[in-house]
Amino acid sequence: MTWTFTLDLTAHLATAGPAVAAEPVRNTLLLTTADELARRGPAAAGSGSDAPRSGWWTTPDGSVGGAVLCTPPRPLLVGTLPPEAVRAPGTAPATEPLLSGVGGLGPPDPAPAGRARATHAVSGAAYTRGAGQVLLLTDLADLTSNRLYQRLGYRPVEERAVVRPASGTGST
Repeated sequence: MTWTFTLDLTAHLATAGPAVAAEPVRNTLLLTTADELARRGPAAAGSGSDAPRSGWWTTPDGSVGGAVLCTPPRPLLVGTLPPEAVRAPGTAPATEPLLSGVGGLGPPDPAPAGRARATHAVSGAAYTRGAGQVLLLTDLADLTSNRLYQRLGYRPVEERAVVRPASGTGST
């Protein structure tokens, strides 16, 4: 069981990419961030002066069991990891690339009165473009909207947390 870290996005995509893509909903942040970096280069990472870093965890049988990606100054993104071993998709999936067959949309922007219609329309557009699944990122504290999304057919998959180092600890 070994962690490998690199500044080489091509090596990361070649080695960890298939394992990350095998769980596209759970790894949507890793997929969308890596896709942006591959298409736009390091400038997609933002204004941080540090190069994007990535890594993967290799299981005893040699397969990749999980991956991480960091684009300073943003927090570390952690993909699905087994117990023994985090760029949100845009709000308009019609303009976002499908990654591993998943269309993604962030918390809808429309006022609550039009939210159901807008979410339904944007989800339909993603399926029309060939998405096998559509991922909706929501605010767990917004119970009314989350009930609406479940009525539209969305189901909870998992909760995510953003982990940031304490102020003044720097990055390595």
